[in-house]
Amino acid sequence: MGELIFTDNSSWNRSKRFRIGLKVATGSCGNTRIREAKTDAFQVKEHRGEAYMKHHPPASDDEVWRLENIAKGGKSHQKLSDAGIYKVEDFLLQLFTDPEKLREILGKSIP
Repeated sequence: MGELIFTDNSSWNRSKRFRIGLKVATGSCGNTRIREAKTDAFQVKEHRGEAYMKHHPPASDDEVWRLENIAKGGKSHQKLSDAGIYKVEDFLLQLFTDPEKLREILGKSIP
C-alpha cells in the first residue's frame, strides 16, 4: 500500500470515535482514477491511559501516586519520593508511626 496515504483525525478526547481518510499519493497509479475516501466515524476501544489510573482501593505495593490527591510527578509525589516514601505501604507506615512528620513532608497541600 505504498502508493496510498492514510490520515486520521484521532485525538485524546473521551468520545473515542475516529475516522480514516485515504488519498492516492501524488504521481502514482498512472492513468488509473481513484477517488479520495473517508470512513464514517467509528468507535475504537483502546486502553492506553489505564496504566496511569488510580486503583480503588490501592494495593500496598502500588506506587504512592496511585493515592487520591497525589499526581504522578507532581509536587506531593516528589516530596514523598525525596523522603523515601515510594509505595502505599511506605505511606501508611509513616502515617501510623509519625503522622506529624508526614504532614511536615506534604505541607498543607494535601488534606
